Amino acid sequence: MSKILFVTPPAHGHLNPVLPLMQELAQRGEQVLCLNNDEFRPQIEATGARFRAYPPTILTAAAISQALADGNLSRPHLLMMRATEALAPFTMDVLTQEGCDLVVFDSLAIWGKIASKALGLKGVATIGHFVFDLASMNLSRRETVTMMTQFFAQLPALLSQRRRLRQRFGQAYPSKQPLFPMRDQLNIVFTARELQPKSSLIDDTFLFVGPSINPQPHADDFPLDARQQKPIVYLSLGTVHHTHTAFYHTCFRGLCRLSGAVHSLRRPAGQHGRAWANSSQLYRAAVCPPA
Repeated sequence: MSKILFVTPPAHGHLNPVLPLMQELAQRGEQVLCLNNDEFRPQIEATGARFRAYPPTILTAAAISQALADGNLSRPHLLMMRATEALAPFTMDVLTQEGCDLVVFDSLAIWGKIASKALGLKGVATIGHFVFDLASMNLSRRETVTMMTQFFAQLPALLSQRRRLRQRFGQAYPSKQPLFPMRDQLNIVFTARELQPKSSLIDDTFLFVGPSINPQPHADDFPLDARQQKPIVYLSLGTVHHTHTAFYHTCFRGLCRLSGAVHSLRRPAGQHGRAWANSSQLYRAAVCPPA
């Protein structure tokens, strides 16, 4: 029986794909422990894994959402790097105390990669998104200029933080470029290989396992089949951009002619299960009158 530590960021889109993996390992008798912020405790413990909360840091679900608000990917990367100063030593302490055999870290969790390398432990990266390099992004000239402008605006802060991490953690700091996504000897990607765009980063260490879906941790979630008397259109911007209400209102106005009801679902921070389903903040419906 092995002891496995999952190192995950406080982001639903990065945590959800690994929940079935944690559950399967726990059901097979492995000892599974997962690190995250306390708001994610319910769904982690529902898998049968043990949970341990990070100490308070700048890294929160709200901070990630804010960093992504303008589409500048350099901002969340800088946030992860800054949080690593506190989270890498914490993760190393947990690994030492627990005597873990394997570290499974998210593609954003640089502190998990540093901790596993510093302690000489085997590491596995989980990637819940497509793996892009600049060529595979297929950007227009305008999009390229915008992205480079955003990147260079953050470059001094990124270089400064990289220097701090290198000075503190030495050879444990990841040497592969680009820094993100985090990668190791095995990289599990939760999509099909046929859907993955060509990328120079893909090699034999990448294992494409397809979507990871398991309804058990969400057994008490909102009953989507509760209003089947009319056609339903489901709208979602995920858990990062769900506060962009203008998008939903535009869809409500535009889709009313096509459907009897248009529904929007979003999960308020810290709410799960029936608390989520019954939340007036969560469920917004525009019931359109018949044409």
